[in-house]
Order: sequence, then C-alpha cells, then structure tokens
Amino acid sequence: VRLKLSINGVDMARDSVPFRFQPQAVVTSIQPTVAPEQEFTTIMVSGAHFADSSRLMCKFGSSVPVQARWFSSALIQCVTPKLPAGRVALCRPVRMG
Repeated sequence: VRLKLSINGVDMARDSVPFRFQPQAVVTSIQPTVAPEQEFTTIMVSGAHFADSSRLMCKFGSSVPVQARWFSSALIQCVTPKLPAGRVALCRPVRMG
C-alpha cells in the first residue's frame, strides 16, 4: 500500500511512500533445542512469515537481540549469545526498527 501523511487529518501530502503489512512470525521448531552454557551455538528456527530483512533479529530470554540469517519465509538461523545454564525462551523473531 502507499502511505500518505496529513498534518491536520484532512489535507493529504502529495507524496507517498510504500508501506507493507507483515503477518506475525510463527515459530514451529528449533534445532538444536539444547546448547552448552557460555558458548555460541548456531540454531535453525523453522516456522512461517519470517521477513527477508537485514533487521531480522532473534532474542533469547532477556539478552540483547542477535542478528538472524534469513533462508526463507519458513527458515532462519541464529547464533545464541553466551548464557549461563538454565532454561531460556526464544522470543518470536522480530524485525527491529
């Protein structure tokens, strides 16, 4: 769709920019599901609606988001940060920014 802006809610700007609605990403599986503590581990994330974007990120628990590598709308790759032993949730991959 094309996005136009208005300052007063009535008069629209002449120029427009492209804007795209993206379905929410869905994770169906992660391989491997276990990683050594305090080591980087490459994981494959399967699912649907992964956006092909340089801003696609994975987030493990409360750690800082890490860059994801896009293979297809159904497959991405992430490298875990070095974390202590324990369970960590993989937050849904997101497009930052």
